[in-house]
Amino acid sequence: MAVILLALVYLIAAVAEGLFLGELLKETPVGIYLAFGISIAIQATRGLLVFFPQLNPNRPAFGNQGEIIAVVMGLIAIGSVWGVVGAVGLHHAVGISLSILMLAGVGVEIYFLKEIKYATETELAGDKQYWEEMKNFAYARREFKQFLSALEDYEPSPAQLLQAFNSPSPTPPPDPQQHNQSNRTFSSAVLDAIGSANGLTSGQMKAIREHVDAGRTDEEIITIINGFSEKNRQFQIDLLLGQAAPLDMSQNGSGSNH
Repeated sequence: MAVILLALVYLIAAVAEGLFLGELLKETPVGIYLAFGISIAIQATRGLLVFFPQLNPNRPAFGNQGEIIAVVMGLIAIGSVWGVVGAVGLHHAVGISLSILMLAGVGVEIYFLKEIKYATETELAGDKQYWEEMKNFAYARREFKQFLSALEDYEPSPAQLLQAFNSPSPTPPPDPQQHNQSNRTFSSAVLDAIGSANGLTSGQMKAIREHVDAGRTDEEIITIINGFSEKNRQFQIDLLLGQAAPLDMSQNGSGSNH
């Protein structure tokens, strides 16, 4: 009922003011449309400002901001009515009637605001989880404001600025697809030293590089190197005993890489 009554107050006020403004703007080609547009916009803005604090369910407002805005906007509306009534030349009774209507509208707004606040309090009173969420939000908001305040007051020293300027850019994490390739580049760089230390032949080194290019892991490469090294050691022993066979490039001496 209160909503319907308040809507009627806004509507009557908008129509009355629109008619009076239209009389003043009748010489303008679109005067009547402009008059009603202004009056409707004034009443819509009035209602929005009064009830705006109650529109956000996540931020309930229980202060007197809405009531104060209702009184101020009501007084402005009464002043506007008397100004238009005087300009048009209507009787004072018209201004008094419209002023009473405006005051009644302010009363309905205040009553409606109190009912909304009471309904909100009743709903929130039984929601203890919402209490906890609001408390956590209040703490987080206060800490965030303190952080922003400290950030605004922060002034790095010249030494810190110099260190930040001279520090290298952070290295991006390695690409998993390029991980094996980067390992193979490093392994190829030390293959010659490993081959020399293990007495590997050029043919064996070529075979090892083929395994490296094929994407074998370091553990597999080490196993192949150990196999070649053991084969070469056995070849030297057989050579001393006069039983040496031709040296092949396979890992196990059978001509295959199994």
